[in-house]
Amino acid sequence: FTAAALQLQVLDMFNLTEAQRTAFCLNAYNALVIHGTAVLGFPSGALGRMRFFNSTAYNIGGYNFSLDDLEHGLLRCNRKGPGTKQPRFPIRDARSLLVLKTLDPRLHFALNCGAKSCPPVRVYTAAGLNEELQIASQAFCEEFEVDESTGVIHLSMLLKWYRSDFGTSNIEVLLTIARFVS
Repeated sequence: FTAAALQLQVLDMFNLTEAQRTAFCLNAYNALVIHGTAVLGFPSGALGRMRFFNSTAYNIGGYNFSLDDLEHGLLRCNRKGPGTKQPRFPIRDARSLLVLKTLDPRLHFALNCGAKSCPPVRVYTAAGLNEELQIASQAFCEEFEVDESTGVIHLSMLLKWYRSDFGTSNIEVLLTIARFVS
């Protein structure tokens, strides 16, 4: 991992298409979680997790990108992360030029933070990105349960933490999720 990670220093993300940048960031995030866990161990407690995701980073094209930078800064279009009050990158941060233009909520079904409840790690490609994200979303959403006697749908906590990425109302969230259920 270390030798491959060093090669990232010469990658110019400014020359990647949106699909290439999305696939790259998904793969880099998942690899960095594995690499960081192997080197530092799995973080414990809320403060340990916050430090891990905020400081475990790769140098990509001369810029440091932490796990939070990749997820909340680039993939989530510079949105606030859970428990934070500010967008990830200030306007004058050069990395803000790499922020994706469109938020695709399916990214949440592609990122593995190392928890048991996370989706499995997969490799994403620019050419197959839409189909790959759809497959990951369908697989993740198959785990949701409906209590038919009460009509209650039991969803992943991921949808609570990132609710605004899926919709502004409960109905919008459910309609978004319905697109991923086969």
